[in-house]
Amino acid sequence: MRKRISILLATFFIVVASVSFMANDLRAADEEQVKKEVMEVENRLNQALLHADMAELDRIYTDNLAYMNAGGEVMSKAEVLAKFKSGEIKLLTLGRDDIRMRVFGDAVILYGISTAALEYKGHVSYGPRHFTNVYVKVNGEWRLASHNVSLISKK
Repeated sequence: MRKRISILLATFFIVVASVSFMANDLRAADEEQVKKEVMEVENRLNQALLHADMAELDRIYTDNLAYMNAGGEVMSKAEVLAKFKSGEIKLLTLGRDDIRMRVFGDAVILYGISTAALEYKGHVSYGPRHFTNVYVKVNGEWRLASHNVSLISKK
């Protein structure tokens, strides 16, 4: 009787461990899929920024976008779109390095280093800058909810 119980317990623990291992694999696969989807949106965003594509930016930005530039100015979606449309903001070149992501269900934090050249209010500035983009899933689509940029100090 003890031998049967030992075998049943051993079998139970093997099954539980296998299910747990498979669940971890599924979560890892899901996370990789999310990262792929968000990276596709990030690439579309970058192209839209380079070409001042207002329609694409409007699709990608959430309505309650929080956009903070390297000077600490916080802008809404409407303000950012208006500045791109008027030419007050012009992205001249765009480079992104060391991109990393953290997935939190229907939210993703994407961050890295930008080496962009940007003209803002007639002044051209060059990278490198740290940037953080927060993506959220809205109605089944990844959208940019927050963008934050900070200058990297030169030592």
